[in-house]
Amino acid sequence: MGETPADERIAELSVEEELHLKEDAMDAAPVGISISDPSLPDNPLIYVNDQFTETTGYERTEILGTNCRFLQGPETDMDRVAKMAEAVTEQKQVAVELKNYRKDGELFWNRVEIAPIYDESGDVAYYVGYQADVTDRKEAELALAAERQTLDHVLSRVTSLVPDIAETIVDSDTREDLEASIAERFATVPDLTAAWVGRYNPSTGLLRPVAGDNRPTEPLGAADVTGLAAAIDSGTVEVLTDSTGLFAGMEPPAATALVPLRYRDSVYGLLAVATAEADVFDERETVVLEAIGQSAGAAINALERVSLSAGESVIEVRLEVADPTMPLVELADSLSGEVTADGQATISDGQPTLLLTVSDVPSSSVAEQVKRTGDLKLVAGSESGTVLEWTVPPGPFARSIVQDAVRLEHLSATPSSVRLTFAAASEHMGNTVVGRFRDGYDGVELLAFHEVADRDQSAESFRDHVTDDLTDRQLEALQKAYVSGFFEWPRAVEGESLAAAMDIHPSTFHQHLRAAERKLISAYFEG
Repeated sequence: MGETPADERIAELSVEEELHLKEDAMDAAPVGISISDPSLPDNPLIYVNDQFTETTGYERTEILGTNCRFLQGPETDMDRVAKMAEAVTEQKQVAVELKNYRKDGELFWNRVEIAPIYDESGDVAYYVGYQADVTDRKEAELALAAERQTLDHVLSRVTSLVPDIAETIVDSDTREDLEASIAERFATVPDLTAAWVGRYNPSTGLLRPVAGDNRPTEPLGAADVTGLAAAIDSGTVEVLTDSTGLFAGMEPPAATALVPLRYRDSVYGLLAVATAEADVFDERETVVLEAIGQSAGAAINALERVSLSAGESVIEVRLEVADPTMPLVELADSLSGEVTADGQATISDGQPTLLLTVSDVPSSSVAEQVKRTGDLKLVAGSESGTVLEWTVPPGPFARSIVQDAVRLEHLSATPSSVRLTFAAASEHMGNTVVGRFRDGYDGVELLAFHEVADRDQSAESFRDHVTDDLTDRQLEALQKAYVSGFFEWPRAVEGESLAAAMDIHPSTFHQHLRAAERKLISAYFEG
C-alpha cells in the first residue's frame, strides 16, 4: 500500500509538535487526567488537565507539586485509598470508586483509574490517572439498592406479620382477645421494642390503653400526645419522634407509629408501636401498618355486631337533636306533624331506608311533600296515618345505621326536635354514636346512656334467623305490609297500593308476601 495523506502528515510532525498535540488533546479530554512522578518525594502531581481542575475546583498552582490525597475527606473510604497505594507500590493498574471532596467541600463520587508509564529501559517513570465524576450514576445505584432493601423489608413484614394478624383476627372471639393478641404480636417483631392498644372514646376525645405490657396507666388526650388528634381525624398513621409519656417502664423510643384501628370513618382505637431505630417507619412501612389497622378495625366492628345480637345486655342511648337542619326535623316541620319509626332500617347497597309513620296530617299534605322531596316514597295512607319510605340522606344518622354496631329502637320527630333511641353493643359504640351526632348537629342533648337488659335479645335472634332466610323482596313486602296495616282488620291498605310502592305487579307482591309468611310460620313452628 502507498502512503496516505495521514501518513505523510504524521511523518512531517516534529517531536515538539507531537508533544504539543498530545498535551492539547489531554487538556481538551472530557475526563480528568493527571500525571505523577514517583521518583520525587511523595509521588507529587506534575500535570493535570483542564477537566481535572474543573471537577475539583482547584487551580493548577494549588495542585501541582502535591500528592492527590488532598481530595480525601471524612467520608473517603480509606480501604480504597490503600488499594490504590498498593497498586502504585506493586506498579500495577487499578480502578476504584470512592468519595472525594471539591475545594468548596462538596462531596462527589470519583472513579479513579491509575496506570504506570514506563521509560525506554522498562522502568516506571510516571503514573497517569483518569478521574471521572460519577456522582449521578453512583447516587442512582445507591438509591436503587436502598429501594430494593426497603422492598425486601416490606415484603418480609407483609409475609411474616400480616398472616399472623389475619389469623389473630379470625381466632378472636371478643374484642378484648383481639386487642391483646395484636399488642402481643407486634411486641415480638424484631425491630420493634413495644406495642400497646388503646380504645378511643369519641365523646370525650380520650384514648384509654387496654392491652400491651408497656401501655400507659392513664387515658391520653390530644393535649398529652402530639399527633393523637391527627391520627384520629385523618384515620392515617402518624409517626412521632417525641414519644414522651407514650410507654411505661422503658426509655422513650426513637420513634412511635400511631396506627388507627379504623372501619370506614369510625376509629375504634389506636395501636402504638415503638422502635429504637428512627428510620423504621418509612412510607412503605406505614402503608402496611395502615392496612393492618383497617383490618383490625373491620374485625372490631364485626365483633361488636355479634355482641349486639348475642349479648344479654346493651347500652341504651337516647338523644334529642334540636337542630332545624336535621333532616327528620325538617321533614316534621314541613308536614307540621309528628313523624315516628320503630325498628331497624333496611340497608341495600349501603343505602339505608326507614318506614316512617306520619300521624294527624292529611294524606294530601303528605302527598304534596312527597312530590317535592326526592328521598320520600308514599307507601300507604289511612285514617290512622300515612306510611312513607324514607331514604336516609348521607350524614351522622345514616353512618350510625350503616356502620356502627347499634340498633335503632325508636325515633320521634316534631317540628322542633327529634328523639332517637339506640341499643349499642358497647359503651364505645354508644359514645361513637353520641360523638357523630354532636359533630354533625347543634343542640344535641344526651337524655340517657346506661346498660339495660336486652329485652329484644331472643326476638332479635329469631328475627335474624328469619331475615337470613328471606330474600330482599320478601323482607320488603313483609315489612311494608306490617307497618302499613295490611294485616289489620279491616285492612288499612290494600296489596295494590303496596305493590305500587314497590314498583311491582300486585300478583308479584302477593307472591313475595306469601313466601315470606310461609318462611316466618315455618321458623316459628319448626325452629
